[in-house]
Amino acid sequence: MGRNCFSSYVVSSWGYLLTLGYGSKLMDEVQRIKYAYQRKKNNAASTYSYLFSQQRENEIKIALKREGFASLDMNHILDVGCGSGEVLNYFLKSGAVPENLCGVDLLSERIEHAKRLYPRISFTCGNAEKLPYPDSFFNIITQSTMFTSILDMKMKRGIAAEMLRVLKWNGVIIWHDYRFDNPFNPNAKGIGKEEIQELFPDCQFDFKLVNLNPFIARPLSRLSWRLCEALEKISILRTHWLVTIKKKISGLIKIDR
Repeated sequence: MGRNCFSSYVVSSWGYLLTLGYGSKLMDEVQRIKYAYQRKKNNAASTYSYLFSQQRENEIKIALKREGFASLDMNHILDVGCGSGEVLNYFLKSGAVPENLCGVDLLSERIEHAKRLYPRISFTCGNAEKLPYPDSFFNIITQSTMFTSILDMKMKRGIAAEMLRVLKWNGVIIWHDYRFDNPFNPNAKGIGKEEIQELFPDCQFDFKLVNLNPFIARPLSRLSWRLCEALEKISILRTHWLVTIKKKISGLIKIDR
């Protein structure tokens, strides 16, 4: 990061914190999240974004196949924090029925964009602490880099509880999120294994480290995807957890990869 860019970042970050009233109650968590994403909405798609999405999709495919979801056409699927529908579009391309796909997001502009892109998918704008779906409705629930954008632990617990409520007894949650903090982003906080297990009590887990560190992948992806893929094989360079979470049936099972 160049000197001028770094200086601009520091000024911008302090401006954000002062506007927010950091450490005070001037904004609740919902307002803070909306404000943080509003500042990022004009970021252009990059080579790294495509690489990141492809890596995520490959890992989701592997995880679902391992859990017995080789075919998606009969499954109801929910993406929490769906943005403009990128993950749901992956499921659509993988054989899911659009009428069985649902997405929920806090930001109305993202939901409106998703509806224009994928009109046959059901999108809802709202707070995932109160999901508008019946109990035990979904076979598959996903979330990708949504929980790390929430700093309030009560809100995290509320969303996790709702995800479990609407999940079928034999369904699966696919968690994809950072395990480390980003020192340059005060609006996100990495989540480790213990916190994931706390958020989803009475569940069984399969943990796998995925995704090359963005600080390496962003500049390198412009030069060579193959080199990025090679470096991703080194576990110490991976920054995200890909976790399959299932309701406990007979004892807690934890698998580390």
